[in-house]
Amino acid sequence: MATRKHFTKEFKLEAFLRPLPLCGDREVRVAIPLLWIFTVVYAGYNLHVWRGDLRQWDMLLISGVLAFILGLVYVRRIDEWFEIAVRRLVDRQAITLNERGVSDIIKRINSSAMLWARAVALIAALALGVAFFMSLLEDFRPAKALLMIPQVLGAYLAGTYLGRMACYGRLGSVLREHGVELHLRPDHVDGAAGLKPVGDFYFRQAMIAAIPVAFLGVWVLLFPYWSRYADWRNSYLLLLTGALALELLAFIAPMLSFHSAMVLKKNQLLSEADRISREIEKLQRKNIDAGAVDDAPSARIEALKTHYWAIENMPTWPVDLSTRRRFSRTNLVLVLPLVTRLVDDNTPFGSVIKTMFKKLIEGGLS
Repeated sequence: MATRKHFTKEFKLEAFLRPLPLCGDREVRVAIPLLWIFTVVYAGYNLHVWRGDLRQWDMLLISGVLAFILGLVYVRRIDEWFEIAVRRLVDRQAITLNERGVSDIIKRINSSAMLWARAVALIAALALGVAFFMSLLEDFRPAKALLMIPQVLGAYLAGTYLGRMACYGRLGSVLREHGVELHLRPDHVDGAAGLKPVGDFYFRQAMIAAIPVAFLGVWVLLFPYWSRYADWRNSYLLLLTGALALELLAFIAPMLSFHSAMVLKKNQLLSEADRISREIEKLQRKNIDAGAVDDAPSARIEALKTHYWAIENMPTWPVDLSTRRRFSRTNLVLVLPLVTRLVDDNTPFGSVIKTMFKKLIEGGLS
């Protein structure tokens, strides 16, 4: 009965979302040139009105559109990257699926992704629309009202891809639901027990999510020296905190199911590692008792040692060392605006940061 009710609710939700337009590569190909045209025209308008006084330019909007274009350029290939990741898992025999099985998995996730895309797009558009409407009630200007339309459309377009990315994070769960077993090998050359394509894909998703984090972070640092936006810093600080949390989740959350499977596998293999250690000890004692080193046992010992340490050092996340380092370095940079905001200007560190950005802005705008 519970299953039937769940199916009925899911069917009603699907029937509600299906009529909503779905933005894809075709819409992105149209949107990117239009956004470039808008950027050039709006920059020309600012140049005409404010001349070389960049402090008066609406650089927040211009840089925001550029960040949005950058995000669209990368996110348009997300479907392709996802399919490549799944097929690479099959090619390296990390999962066992025939061509039909691969197609079924990809088709099922893509079908769900289309619904998630519509749902998140609708939520994003409505949220921005309501926020814009409330702001118009306080300060109505025709030019501001006109900007509401493209920004709501942009939120819908961005929401479409955010929904897809969120759904692609269910890969581990879908594989488990289909009874697909992960074949984890501690000594795999990729440094991630054979699951490196999974980590690579979710790292790419996280880097797309990092674009708005970088945009918000830069402006949190610039607001105190850009009088036009001086009052925006606290609100953008909150947005930055939320965006940074989402970027971290975009990388970590989708890999939790793979992490659980890898922890379980490693725990199972540790008993084998203990057995190998005992065998190594026996072979070493045999060599000592023989009074000479036999080449055959020595080769066997080295092979066993290699396998032993492969088990002991088996990662429990589908990410190789290089990707972990890149992710750590990226987030170290992204978190700096939050750190500098929390550091008082009177401290040595806060004073250095403030002086550096003040000189940078004044030097660049003089």
